Order: sequence, then C-alpha cells, then structure tokens
Amino acid sequence: MEVPHWTEAQPPPDGGLELPPRIRVEAEDYDELDYDITLCAELEDSRYVITELTARRKPNGLPITPEGLRSVATARVLEMALSGHIRVWTRTEDGELRGHHAWTVEDELVRVAGTYRIAQACGIPPTKSVAEIFNITRSAAAKKVMAARKAGLLGPTTPGKKGETP
Repeated sequence: MEVPHWTEAQPPPDGGLELPPRIRVEAEDYDELDYDITLCAELEDSRYVITELTARRKPNGLPITPEGLRSVATARVLEMALSGHIRVWTRTEDGELRGHHAWTVEDELVRVAGTYRIAQACGIPPTKSVAEIFNITRSAAAKKVMAARKAGLLGPTTPGKKGETP
C-alpha cells in the first residue's frame, strides 16, 4: 500500500494525540484487496467520512461487481494507512509544542491511545483493535485503554456509548 497523503493540521492547544483532518489512500497491488482502490476521507465529528472512492480492476483480476464492492473493507484500509501517521504533541521545557509520530514514542500507552483513536475514527471497535494490534486478549486491551484514559491520553466515555467522548 502506498503511503497515504494527508494534510498537516495545527497541534491541539494542550498537546495530545492528533489525527490528520484529510487523508488520501492509494492501495494498489495490495494482496488483501480484490481491487486497486483510491479513497479520500475527512474527519467529521471525530469520525472519518469517505468523500471519494475509486475501484480499479487489477490486471487479470476479478471483475468489479456490487457484491465485490461490498466486500472492500474501507475502514480497515483507512486504519492500516493511518497507523503510522497519528501524531502525539508534547510540550518541551520551554513550553513549545512538538509533534512526533506516535509510533516513535517509547511510551506504550501513547501507542495504545493512538491505536484506539484511529480505530474509533474509522468506525472499528477500538478496544478490539488494540487487542489485535498488540496481540493481547480483549480484557488486557481494556485494561491498557483504561490506563491510557487515566494517564489523560484518552477522553472520558459516555455511559451507553462506545468510545471516548469527543
């Protein structure tokens, strides 16, 4: 999968995690997809909304059919493309905000929070995604998510609703 193109955004005022507001993903010759796809998405109310989707038949590939298009897991494609692009913003000693890719930060809870945010923005169950990415049980993932929440890396939840409150 080609590295996605995305537009830089301003850091959150108090630091923290940031998802790109717009992203373009080009997935060509990707084994897990029956077609080559290009998709564009924008963040709306903390969730990605696909604004454009193009499917191309691979050379000697399957024909593009309505059934085949329904099988394209666009949320997973977005999740995979975003996984290397979430940023964490921290304050330096002089008070300046600096952005780092979340996956270069040593703190495991930052990576847990990043995984959670990406999954939630893509419409994928976030705790389940943490369990899959970290290869741990769902119970262990829930404990790590709670620890990230207590550390202030994730916002509070609303009873009866999935994910953090934006």
